[in-house]
Amino acid sequence: MPCHVLGKQFTLTYPSPAICKMGTQLQATNVLVYWGISGAALWRHSYADPKETDILVQYAVAVIIVVVVIVVAVVVVVVVVVVVVVVVVVVVVVVVAVVVVSSG
Repeated sequence: MPCHVLGKQFTLTYPSPAICKMGTQLQATNVLVYWGISGAALWRHSYADPKETDILVQYAVAVIIVVVVIVVAVVVVVVVVVVVVVVVVVVVVVVVAVVVVSSG
């Protein structure tokens, strides 16, 4: 059924017409309350205009990108720390070996 949400017409596959009507009424009084109640329902709709991009999808993609960047940064830092520690240990072992051999 067509449903007008925040000035745009959506073709809802979910939820029921009652929630569509409730969302339309709420948007006249409090848009934030409307988004809070109907946000999950909007996630499941199909747009009348396929060129439209769902803002929830944009937020989800942004969150995923931030999480991936943080994970990659942490992995890079851990790898760098491990490499530095290995290099320091190798240098210390070589120096100790040289000192022991030269003194012996």
